[in-house]
Amino acid sequence: MLRTAANGHDWAHEVVHTQGRHSALESDKDKMDSRDYRTALAQILDTILELTKKVCP
Repeated sequence: MLRTAANGHDWAHEVVHTQGRHSALESDKDKMDSRDYRTALAQILDTILELTKKVCP
Protein backbone atom coordinates (compact mmCIF):
# COMPACT_ATOMS: atom_id res chain seq x y z
CA MET A 1 0.00 0.00 0.00
CA LEU A 2 2.84 2.35 0.81
CA ARG A 3 4.41 1.54 -2.56
CA THR A 4 1.14 2.44 -4.24
CA ALA A 5 1.16 5.77 -2.40
CA ALA A 6 4.81 6.34 -3.31
CA ASN A 7 4.07 5.57 -6.95
CA GLY A 8 1.51 8.37 -7.11
CA HIS A 9 -1.77 6.60 -6.44
CA ASP A 10 -4.71 8.84 -7.31
CA TRP A 11 -6.02 9.46 -3.78
CA ALA A 12 -8.15 12.39 -4.95
CA HIS A 13 -10.12 9.99 -7.19
CA GLU A 14 -10.60 7.61 -4.25
CA VAL A 15 -12.00 10.41 -2.09
CA VAL A 16 -14.41 11.55 -4.81
CA HIS A 17 -15.53 7.95 -5.41
CA THR A 18 -16.16 7.43 -1.68
CA GLN A 19 -18.04 10.73 -1.39
CA GLY A 20 -20.18 9.73 -4.36
CA ARG A 21 -21.24 6.53 -2.59
CA HIS A 22 -21.98 8.50 0.57
CA SER A 23 -24.13 10.93 -1.40
CA ALA A 24 -26.06 8.04 -2.94
CA LEU A 25 -26.73 6.64 0.53
CA GLU A 26 -27.91 10.03 1.75
CA SER A 27 -30.34 10.38 -1.16
CA ASP A 28 -31.76 6.92 -0.41
CA LYS A 29 -32.16 7.94 3.21
CA ASP A 30 -34.01 11.10 2.19
CA LYS A 31 -36.46 9.06 0.12
CA MET A 32 -37.49 6.90 3.07
CA ASP A 33 -39.87 8.06 5.73
CA SER A 34 -37.99 9.42 8.75
CA ARG A 35 -40.48 7.66 11.03
CA ASP A 36 -39.06 4.33 9.83
CA TYR A 37 -35.63 5.39 11.08
CA ARG A 38 -36.99 6.53 14.43
CA THR A 39 -38.91 3.28 14.87
CA ALA A 40 -35.86 1.18 13.99
CA LEU A 41 -33.67 3.24 16.31
CA ALA A 42 -36.17 2.83 19.16
CA GLN A 43 -36.19 -0.95 18.62
CA ILE A 44 -32.40 -1.09 18.65
CA LEU A 45 -32.22 0.98 21.84
CA ASP A 46 -34.86 -1.21 23.50
CA THR A 47 -32.86 -4.31 22.60
CA ILE A 48 -29.67 -2.79 24.00
CA LEU A 49 -31.49 -1.85 27.20
CA GLU A 50 -32.87 -5.38 27.63
CA LEU A 51 -29.46 -6.95 27.02
CA THR A 52 -27.85 -4.54 29.47
CA LYS A 53 -30.39 -5.52 32.13
CA LYS A 54 -29.51 -9.20 31.60
CA VAL A 55 -25.76 -8.60 31.79
CA CYS A 56 -25.83 -6.11 34.68
CA PRO A 57 -28.91 -6.87 36.79
